[in-house]
Amino acid sequence: MRKYFALMALGAALVAAACTRQVPPPQAGGNDDDQAEAASSPTPSDAAAAKTVVQILNLRAKVLAGQPLEFTWQVKPEDGATSTISHTAVHYDIVSHPGVLGMDVTPAAAGYKELTPDFAAGEFQVPRSFTAKLTPQAGKLYVRAHAIIEGKQYWTGEAVVEVVSDPAMMGEGAKKDEGAVTGEVKTVTMTARTWKFEPSTVRVKKGDRVKLVVKSVDATHGLMLPQYKIDEKLEPGKTVTVEFTADTAGEFPFWCNVPCGEGHREMRGTLIVEE
Repeated sequence: MRKYFALMALGAALVAAACTRQVPPPQAGGNDDDQAEAASSPTPSDAAAAKTVVQILNLRAKVLAGQPLEFTWQVKPEDGATSTISHTAVHYDIVSHPGVLGMDVTPAAAGYKELTPDFAAGEFQVPRSFTAKLTPQAGKLYVRAHAIIEGKQYWTGEAVVEVVSDPAMMGEGAKKDEGAVTGEVKTVTMTARTWKFEPSTVRVKKGDRVKLVVKSVDATHGLMLPQYKIDEKLEPGKTVTVEFTADTAGEFPFWCNVPCGEGHREMRGTLIVEE
């Protein structure tokens, strides 16, 4: 009998030990927050979607129904290299299609009923910014920018545009002419050379009418300023003039978008629009 009870006790101890070993021990040096973060790490598909190289640059949150809505988005390969793509567009709908769209989600699977046709088919060199225009009706518009690079699908998160039918619902200042010059006319003379812009920082005031007079002094360069839809080729010895109204305060990058040698990627600058 004693032998029987001894065996029973040993069996219970072994079962208890096995159950305990099923729970992994905490990592050395970790804490509860670290373990919670690890548990909530994105799945492979979510992680892929997080690497998106597509970005909407200027999409207004509220617009007037029946009026043209123009917006710009940018496609930039992950590795920063120049690449050629055959499709990019903004897909939109009057109903939401929420969630993270990974690299395996095609436009058909995403569910959006409409897309901007301008760059949906063709050959386009990236990095580059793209501009399209549509005329929405009253309600809400749900929008994502999309591109296909080397067979992979890249999506932005879903943006929402409120489309109102009454101009009074647009808020203060809605009736102002967006192209009106409320500040000074400011002329900035720039040179582009291997591999820099001079000056590389341009400061203006919000409302200024800005005139950039740019000349390449040595080779073919480019000038890309997506915020104001500027995409110019700068041929050596020629002067290019671009004008725009600095209607939004902030810091906006510009760069050379024509491959020009070893230091091409460092050929950048900043437009600073002060309040």
